Amino acid sequence: MKNNYLVIPAAGRGSRSGLSYPKTLYKFNSKPILINIIENVLSSKIFIKKIIIIVSPKGKYKIQQYLKQYKLLNLCELIIQYQPKGMAHAVMQLKKSSFINRYSNILLIWGDVANPQKTSVNKLFFSFTINYNDFAFLSKFVSKPYTLVIRNKKKVTGVIETKGNKTINYGERDVGIFIFKYNKIFKFLNYITSNKNSNLNEQSFLNIINKLVKENNSVEGYPQATKTDIISLNRISDIK
Repeated sequence: MKNNYLVIPAAGRGSRSGLSYPKTLYKFNSKPILINIIENVLSSKIFIKKIIIIVSPKGKYKIQQYLKQYKLLNLCELIIQYQPKGMAHAVMQLKKSSFINRYSNILLIWGDVANPQKTSVNKLFFSFTINYNDFAFLSKFVSKPYTLVIRNKKKVTGVIETKGNKTINYGERDVGIFIFKYNKIFKFLNYITSNKNSNLNEQSFLNIINKLVKENNSVEGYPQATKTDIISLNRISDIK
């Protein structure tokens, strides 16, 4: 059986949301976003060996308290991201994990994805498995996409951040739910996070896709996400 690990970068401080606590703890449908993510994935058909949560130094205690309240703490390992250097850097914190030598498949879900549906996660995992992908992600066609999936003859060649480009009225975007073979992307993460000229932000993680494609790895985006899957917390108004 493959060792599937759920990884949730949850070190976001919630400053843009006006929150005084980690934004992953904001409640959506009466539960903290973090708990929605974990419970939905655990109720899916994917066998999760361990849950790795990337936390900030200040947010660790509050996240621990909620995990304890929902009886999930024993399933989780919390790793501190001491400096807010973005998503690529957050994912790279996995090298600190005591499970580093056991990773096989990583299911990565951003900690602000409000309520990822178990059916969508199941579809992604199934597609990833039967197509022997090295890296795959959920996507959806939307108006004014925050990110844009680039394809050449239907083949994914990259995902870019649109930065509010008003000329892009409609397109395919990722939804912040990925799955990949850990050993395939570790070297790319290491390159990005050690590159002094790299701007370590969410876009830096997405640049991994370009690098994987260039080295002929199997990368695919599956437009199977629902309207619920694309709800994420940037500002409070985003999920009300």
